[in-house]
Amino acid sequence: MNTTMDPFEKYKKEYWQADKKRKGEILDIMIELVGMHKKSIIRRFKRMQLSDTVAKQAIPVKQGRPIIYGIEVTLALKQLWELSDKVCGELLFPMRKEYIEQLKKNNQWNINKEIEEKLLKMSLSTMKRKVSFFYQKDKDSFRKGLSTTKPSSIKSIIPIKNTSWLKAKIGEGQIDTVVHCGNSLNGDMAYTLNYTDYKTYWVGLRAQMNKGQQATVKSLLYIRRH
Repeated sequence: MNTTMDPFEKYKKEYWQADKKRKGEILDIMIELVGMHKKSIIRRFKRMQLSDTVAKQAIPVKQGRPIIYGIEVTLALKQLWELSDKVCGELLFPMRKEYIEQLKKNNQWNINKEIEEKLLKMSLSTMKRKVSFFYQKDKDSFRKGLSTTKPSSIKSIIPIKNTSWLKAKIGEGQIDTVVHCGNSLNGDMAYTLNYTDYKTYWVGLRAQMNKGQQATVKSLLYIRRH
């Protein structure tokens, strides 16, 4: 991974001297490049002003919180995110160590030890925030197909787990149906019931002709037996 060109070094002087409009444009560019929050980028530029002799004499600034996860850590995280097929931060968080180990085995991990340790120490909330920026800037991740899911009040009468899955037990998982409709939802079509166990990552699949209650129950019983 090439991290020799630091976007902060490239844009710092222009940012310090720019008017409000140009600063906004530079911040948008930096968000695209490093995947950091706008306020974090602003604080980074201010800290660089403090360490720059000329800027320090010209513009006094306040010192913000230190940056723990800089651009190198963000780029390393993005590498893992792309390797994981761009999963959400909650799913990527428990798998990061395994991904790194596999990359090392294949001689594809050229990140230094310090960056790796920071990546492994990153909290779930920080990872979710950074991954959300990756999603915002990756248009391919937002390509949406046809959906047969509709808003419903059924969630109010069926128990649904809405806490972290990190402590999930074997047998706790997520169930979803995928429609195989091509470019149209007209007429009858096949569905696949997908069950994923959050503890073991075991996946059970069963095809059915619709997503009605009877067909879905039969598919669940089949997956349970097999």
